Amino acid sequence: MMAYKAVLFDYDGTLTDRTRSAYTGFKLVLKKYFPDMEESDPVFEGMMQQCILWDEYGTIGKKTVMERVKNHWLPDLDVDQAVKEWYEIFPDCQFWTEGMPETIKALKEKYKVGMVTNGPHDRQWPKIHKMQMDGMFDPIIVSGDFGKKKPDPSIYQAAADYLHVSCEECIYVGDTFHTDIVGAMNAHMRPIWFCAERAGVTDLDVEIARSAKELADLLL
Repeated sequence: MMAYKAVLFDYDGTLTDRTRSAYTGFKLVLKKYFPDMEESDPVFEGMMQQCILWDEYGTIGKKTVMERVKNHWLPDLDVDQAVKEWYEIFPDCQFWTEGMPETIKALKEKYKVGMVTNGPHDRQWPKIHKMQMDGMFDPIIVSGDFGKKKPDPSIYQAAADYLHVSCEECIYVGDTFHTDIVGAMNAHMRPIWFCAERAGVTDLDVEIARSAKELADLLL
């Protein structure tokens, strides 16, 4: 049986509660444009929930989301300005996935622990800094810095090389199948599909963890 030496994590939706973060972000943005609406108003809540659906776990560009806001509710909305405001506030809207800090602490007693995340430098690092993850994960590889993004196997290989382990000795934990899981498979890492926010249905033989506790149970 393979002796695993390292665990690598995705950021959004894995280490962090992406849905809670998006909910908070959309609340702040919409409140600016609808100042007379109460946050307790079911109509206001419905608008936020619709934005979360349009956002699709962060896989859809914010310009597309804001264009839909414009088309549905705000014909005069400056879409580019709204997108700018979103990215300015979003680093302050981050939440840990429940139980994840404790799980990371426990994992570090047994494994080397790093992060490999997709995204531009100026969007991922402010979130990472805000969550004070700089000293918790080594390495932290952001695709915008590296030049290639998941599922390209080279970004996984770079993390393994940094840790002086083989890819076969690494576990990769992520929530997006077509980038995180496919990429880990292509790099010959052991993938774990983290489905705290998603249904996680597949006919493939892939390990699934639906909470930080389940992840700890698999790896400790």
